[in-house]
Amino acid sequence: MTRGSCVGLRPRVCSRATNGRRRLFLRFAWRLDREVGMFPRTWWLMSVVLLLGVLPAGCGEKRVDDSDISFIDLTQLRTLMDEDRGNPDRVIIIDPRIPGDYAGGHIPGAVNIRLTDVQRNTGRDPAIARHTYIVVYGNDPGSAIAKGMTKELLHRRYSKVRWYQGGLAEWRKAGFRVESSAE
Repeated sequence: MTRGSCVGLRPRVCSRATNGRRRLFLRFAWRLDREVGMFPRTWWLMSVVLLLGVLPAGCGEKRVDDSDISFIDLTQLRTLMDEDRGNPDRVIIIDPRIPGDYAGGHIPGAVNIRLTDVQRNTGRDPAIARHTYIVVYGNDPGSAIAKGMTKELLHRRYSKVRWYQGGLAEWRKAGFRVESSAE
């Protein structure tokens, strides 16, 4: 008979041997947990949660990168704005800069919608979605906030989102009127 085997022993003796091994294992696990902490159990639990919960949640998500961004130039923006005069739902111009910068000067008709406000909402904003075209601009071509807003709107599956990369700097340089508003 091999050590630890219950073959050939009466059931009562076998259960004592099995219970002894079980107690030894539990004592070892308790000491390991006490000395190491919750790491072994926590690691196992986190692995299961990740496999069952987090991985499937991201399977249907499409990542938006720079190649997904469509641009609009100054001439196209002016054309859209002229067409918008007859149909106010045609284009919305979004200025995602801080309210102080927006109040200091913005493209006429632009609305100040912050990136954090869009990210805080769980769905699509009907006030934005009702427009055929969505144009986002910032201060200049290097405006990270305008690029971020464009990506966020694309991620939320708004259609016909365009980034006016020239921004307010190009608008002013071309000599077009800028609106100012009180904060």
